Amino acid sequence: MLGAALRSVAQKGADLARQLADDATSAVSSVPMGQYAGYKFQRDFKMGLQTGTAGPHGLWRIFAGTARSPTAITKDVSIWVLDKRELANRGNDNVSLQGGGPSVLFPPQQLQRWETVLEQQRHGCALMTRLKHPGVVRVVLPLEETAAHMVLVTEAVRGCLREQLQPPPDSAASPFPPSPSPPPPLCALESKLGLLALAEVLAFLHGSAALAHCGVAPQSVMVAADGSWKLAGFSFAVPLGSGASAGGASCPPFSYSDPFPPPWEELAKPQLPYTAPELVVPPGGSSWSPAPAPSWAAADSFSLGALAFELALAVEAAAGSVGGAVEGA
Repeated sequence: MLGAALRSVAQKGADLARQLADDATSAVSSVPMGQYAGYKFQRDFKMGLQTGTAGPHGLWRIFAGTARSPTAITKDVSIWVLDKRELANRGNDNVSLQGGGPSVLFPPQQLQRWETVLEQQRHGCALMTRLKHPGVVRVVLPLEETAAHMVLVTEAVRGCLREQLQPPPDSAASPFPPSPSPPPPLCALESKLGLLALAEVLAFLHGSAALAHCGVAPQSVMVAADGSWKLAGFSFAVPLGSGASAGGASCPPFSYSDPFPPPWEELAKPQLPYTAPELVVPPGGSSWSPAPAPSWAAADSFSLGALAFELALAVEAAAGSVGGAVEGA
C-alpha cells in the first residue's frame, strides 16, 4: 500500500514538472501568451503557434493547441481568437483592413460600430456548437468572451480554404509568426472530394437543420488536420420555413450599394462574389420585394457553384505550373 501511494505521488510530481516545463516553453515562444492568461481554455489546453486564419480578412486567428492532460480524449485542437482590440482599430487611417496588430487600450466607441459583426460571430459560434455533423467543424469548448477577445476551441484544423487558393502575403508588421509551411497546391481529386463533402453538409443544413448558410465562401470552408473540408462561418445562417423573416442587419437581403464601405459594414455582409442575386438588394431597390425564405437554400447552391468554378480555375492553374516546371527540367 505504501509503495503504491509513493508511486502515485511520484507520478503526480512528474506530471506537474512536465506541465511547468511546457508552460515555460510556451512563455518564451513568439506567441503573445500573456494576453490570454486566466482564460478558461488555458486550464485544459496549451496554446501554440498560429497555423492559419478564418473568416473574411482574417477575422479569426487560429492557433494550434494541445491538451494539458495526458489522458485527455482530444489531444490536438485549434484555438480560434478574435481580437476585439485589433478589430476596433480597423478602419482607422493608419491601420489597414488586414489588421495592424493588437493595441493595449481602445476607445469603447470604436468597438461599438463593430457590434453587428460581433453579434453575428456570437450567432455563428452558437450554431456551430449546436450542429452535429461530420461536415461541420466540431466545437470542443464553447465560445469564451471577454472585453478583449472571443475565443473558441475546435477540432484541429489547418486554416481556411482561401489560404490554399491564395496564400496570404508575409507581413513584417504582423505580431504573429507565419505558418510553418505553405499549403500544397490543390489537385483535382482533393477539390472533388471537398466539394462532395460541402454538398453533403449543405443537404444536412437544408433538411434536418432547416437552415440556410448564406455565407459559403473559401473563408468559411476549413481544411481539417486530416485534409478533409468542413464548414464553418455560420454568422449569416438563417432558419428556413414560413417563420423565417427577411431583412435586418444580419438577415437577407443585403445591400452592397456603397462601393467602398467601412470595414465594419463590409464584414457584416457575406462576400459579394459568392452571394446569390436573390440575397442582394439591387441598386435603387427601395421598392424591391425580397425573395422568400425557402429560396435562401438555393442561394447556398449558387455559392457552392461559384466556389466550384474558382476551384476549377485553381486546379487548372496548378496543373499548368507543374507541367511547365516538368518541361523546363
